[in-house]
Amino acid sequence: MAEVHRAEEEALRRWVLEADPQEPEGIFDPRARAIYRRQVRRSLLRGVRLALPITRRLLGEEAVEALIVRWMEAGGSTSRLYWQLPLEFSAWADAAAAELPHPALAELIRWETVEVDVLNAPDDTAEAAWAAAPSLERGVALSASARLCVFTHPVHRLGLESSAWPEALAAPRFLVAWRVGERMRWREVEAPLAQLVASLSSGAALREGLAFIEGLYPPGAVAASELVEGLARLREAGVILGFPEV
Repeated sequence: MAEVHRAEEEALRRWVLEADPQEPEGIFDPRARAIYRRQVRRSLLRGVRLALPITRRLLGEEAVEALIVRWMEAGGSTSRLYWQLPLEFSAWADAAAAELPHPALAELIRWETVEVDVLNAPDDTAEAAWAAAPSLERGVALSASARLCVFTHPVHRLGLESSAWPEALAAPRFLVAWRVGERMRWREVEAPLAQLVASLSSGAALREGLAFIEGLYPPGAVAASELVEGLARLREAGVILGFPEV
């Protein structure tokens, strides 16, 4: 029975999203179906476009709406959570980046939707057993709202006053975003520190993470002491909740 309901739900979803859908039978009369489809599509459009004010400023309202329609007709949302619509659209834009009107567009969409993700992340619950300072045999416990980002264009520097697309960066830029109170905060971090945090987030001890970074760079290029200091600064900022035993 559950499989039957899932099949019916999927058929209804396709009918709402596809450009030229086959009319479903047994639900509503034709006029009511058309109204329902139009209202759902409008709601999906609104749920995505409201998260993209800078993208709309640079690309234009009609072009952004056309992209959202493309996403919907390519499959659209599979989540039952309205706030996840922009995140799903961003994932689609990343996959279709080469086909988008500007090389920085997918990254800008991703940056704008990071805020949605960060603000809707679960609240943090730190444990008393977690150390307040990093040590070689401990790992890291990141805030549930922490997100690591890497961009090839400085999209994080754009604002509603921006009128031109950014040029590509000489080297990728790493950022960390997290929630403080009801607002998102972000800061740029050096590539080795971002890579270290990413490696430790899988549950590795700092000793293992430092060995991993050492293997990525020429001898002497990255000081372990500076990486440890960077972790301590992220702890002070709230990106890292503490340093648990692993």
